[in-house]
Amino acid sequence: MHFGLKPLFLSDFKNQQKNILFNEYVKFAISSLPKIDSLSVKKAFEGGVYSKNKYMSPEKVVISEIRVKDRALIDSVFFDFSILKDFDVVLKKYSDFGGMKKPITSGTKGPLGAQAFKMKEGDVSGIIENLDKSFSVFRVERFIEATPLKLHNVYVQIE
Repeated sequence: MHFGLKPLFLSDFKNQQKNILFNEYVKFAISSLPKIDSLSVKKAFEGGVYSKNKYMSPEKVVISEIRVKDRALIDSVFFDFSILKDFDVVLKKYSDFGGMKKPITSGTKGPLGAQAFKMKEGDVSGIIENLDKSFSVFRVERFIEATPLKLHNVYVQIE
């Protein structure tokens, strides 16, 4: 069988040829750009960090969470907490469903993240329905402030 005569083969060959040519052109165009002075990169970095908060790691909140799929179970979790008033005991009792301390970045995790950033350290949430239709009760452990990233981590981005 001769592949050169098949219309599908010819179509695929032309597409691949276009992709190869385009990729080679992009490589050539990028390599022909003048090299950026490292002092210019450093200046742009410092301007972004100190004036626009551009090169910052986002604010985070660390939570201990109990997450379940069943509404009746999360109602039991919250009932136990409302009676015991000790989240650590409830966390241990339901440790199969979470308990890990994990950081959440600002602007993520839907309703859970939004609620976490409204709370104070040590506060325990009510029942939250998550984006994946699971349910959570959590405690805010601590907040991590936004901090400047290191220049070497964003150098290529700026360049």
